[in-house]
Amino acid sequence: MVFVVGVGVPALTWQADTAHRVVSEKKGEWLNVRGKNNTDPAKILLHPVGTEKAVRLLDQNKVVFVVDRRANKHEIKEAFQSLFDVKVQKINTEILREGVKKAYIKLHADDSAIEVATNLGLL
Repeated sequence: MVFVVGVGVPALTWQADTAHRVVSEKKGEWLNVRGKNNTDPAKILLHPVGTEKAVRLLDQNKVVFVVDRRANKHEIKEAFQSLFDVKVQKINTEILREGVKKAYIKLHADDSAIEVATNLGLL
């Protein structure tokens, strides 16, 4: 165990293979403390998926991206909103057998997934 000095109060840290987490002073509260360089949108959103299924999902206002496997839904949402200036309503993720993580990003009704796909060169 390592002590991290925060706002004058040390907190216990635990290091796993893929993530660093901090136990706060409140019992059971976990906080993600990924490095600042890992929150770069270009490192979180790797590339869009252009399969037939992904193109069909554009009609449902959804965009499919391959993302960094360590990224959580909140980080994916912030990265997508900052890159494309759209509002995200919901994100579903899946990890394939190959170890690739896909994010199905549903946009609000105000924004169009087809416009995003056109800007990416998928259509």
